[in-house]
Amino acid sequence: MTSNSGAKNCIDVSHANVTITLVGSNTLSCGITSYGALVKDGMDNTELIIQCEHAGEKGHQCTEESCGSLKAEGTATHATAIGNITKNRNIEKEAGFSNLMIKGGIIKAKAGDHNCAIGAACGSHIFGGKHAENIRISGGIITAKGGDDCAGIGGGSCVPVDGIYITGGTVYAYGGQRSPGIGSGGGDSENLSDYNVSNIMISGGNTLVKAVGHKASDMPGIGCGKKASGITGEAKNIVADPDTGYQGYIQDGISETEYNFTDESPFQEKQDIKVDRYFTVVYFGPFRDENKINSDTKEQLGANHIISKTGGEGFTGEQLRELAKTNGKDKDGNSFNLEDFTLPNQDQINAINEAKKNGKIGDYPLTIATGNNTQVTITVSLRGNGTDAAIPDGETESGMVGANDVEKETGGKAFEEDEIKELCGIKGKDKEGNNLKLEDFKIDEGQLKAINEAKTSKNTGKFLLTYETPDGEKVTVEVLLTGTVEVSFDTNGGSKPPEMQSTDSGKKISKPEDPVKEGYTFEGWYYTDKDGNETEWNFDDPVYENMTLKARWKEVPTTETTEQSMPTTETKTKSASTTEKSVPDWEYSRRKISEQTVSRTAKTGDETDIVYCLIALGASLSCIILAKKKLFL
Repeated sequence: MTSNSGAKNCIDVSHANVTITLVGSNTLSCGITSYGALVKDGMDNTELIIQCEHAGEKGHQCTEESCGSLKAEGTATHATAIGNITKNRNIEKEAGFSNLMIKGGIIKAKAGDHNCAIGAACGSHIFGGKHAENIRISGGIITAKGGDDCAGIGGGSCVPVDGIYITGGTVYAYGGQRSPGIGSGGGDSENLSDYNVSNIMISGGNTLVKAVGHKASDMPGIGCGKKASGITGEAKNIVADPDTGYQGYIQDGISETEYNFTDESPFQEKQDIKVDRYFTVVYFGPFRDENKINSDTKEQLGANHIISKTGGEGFTGEQLRELAKTNGKDKDGNSFNLEDFTLPNQDQINAINEAKKNGKIGDYPLTIATGNNTQVTITVSLRGNGTDAAIPDGETESGMVGANDVEKETGGKAFEEDEIKELCGIKGKDKEGNNLKLEDFKIDEGQLKAINEAKTSKNTGKFLLTYETPDGEKVTVEVLLTGTVEVSFDTNGGSKPPEMQSTDSGKKISKPEDPVKEGYTFEGWYYTDKDGNETEWNFDDPVYENMTLKARWKEVPTTETTEQSMPTTETKTKSASTTEKSVPDWEYSRRKISEQTVSRTAKTGDETDIVYCLIALGASLSCIILAKKKLFL
């Protein structure tokens, strides 16, 4: 849309709440003096929102390929790009500019001579007593170029500014003569308050701001406009403040090629932005444990330490770069891709992977570099327990955590929470890569109580101790209390118990001779485990606490004579009768009956045995009677 004739603006949204969603390419061009392309007059409570189609999508970053665009320009003197117009600047309710929200889109704004690209029109304060206020940018790629005596973003000539908040997106701002890229415009006013600037705050995470002043008139990238004589206003609360989990960088200098990082960079706390530098760049990135700023290449590189459970497979180079959350920017503030980083020291990678595969614990160095050899060295911490980061997708959504088992001599004072955490070497990171502090780890109080009761009682043993991160990730370690342990033996009704054995905790005991118990078979030495189960002791295992081993017995079953065995008995009887020839039959039968009477007691069901006895007895009596008859004959 173009307006080059008549008395009209391209679009006027004054005194209404308006949202403009950019789809495709759009142009608003005004070539009429004192009018504008996209106009919002006055400082009432209404809002103008400019956004792309994806503004509400989580994590969206605007690109020229994916987002709609707007080109807003003034091509004549005092023609406004985005803001109020000079035509109405002397009307109090129409003067000034406020409540602009840019949430996304590719926006290019260029004002005509003597006007601000985005903000309050030239002379709004002198003629209407108003200023620029509450300009907010949270997304998009915005380029703003002001005319002479006017800022790129903020105020036109002699217009103070209170409140420019940039919390996201990419912003390029360029000031005209005697004016900064972001701030108030210059001019001829002798009133210092016409140039005042307050509350320019750059914050967020993925935010980049490049502000360029006017070289010939020695104007800063961010700050106050000035009069030709050098009179300028006061700048208050001009700051950069990274979001939690992010860190900030400021570059400034006397030209777009002669600049460097400030001494404070990188920073995690609010920092003042110098308002006397021609060129100023402010950007943020996720916090990294190790950072390097290269003064020669103007590159920034950052990477995090890595925490992993030892054992198992080693790491690939790609895994190490990714787990370290390696990031950086080139001299122009453009982000590097992950594949732009290298691991120049293969020996370091070999040492890390060899230690991990062999289950070793410890801290190992790893150097990461850019193509221009800007380097940082991080630490890969291998711990006995925790997250195995080398497993694909092993780094959970809750981050990384690791801790080692602990061995301490029993006795003395109880462990304090921080003391036992430090002894375990516990480390952790949340899913954003931020380091967890010791106080962030929640400890299992019941487990710690059991450990301390054993320690203060001079008892030995192996105990479990569990830590939990704020995100719910858990790691469990073993706490071994060492000292002298005693093992006693209970034969459980068997022979004399073996002598008690004493040894250092963690050592083995000797297996004693098996006990005996009449009528029973010995099955082994048993103990009661922590779950109350009776478990056989393996004498190849080390002993960690006092205990009693108890013999387990199995009863030997008894055998009884059955009817089927009787024919064998008869056979033996006949055989015996045959061999003892010198003994008369009747005498042998008498003896046999006597032996059977002594050695055997009748039981229920032994009717067959009784019958045999009666037969034998009858036969004997018959023999005696016959013998007597022969004698008398």
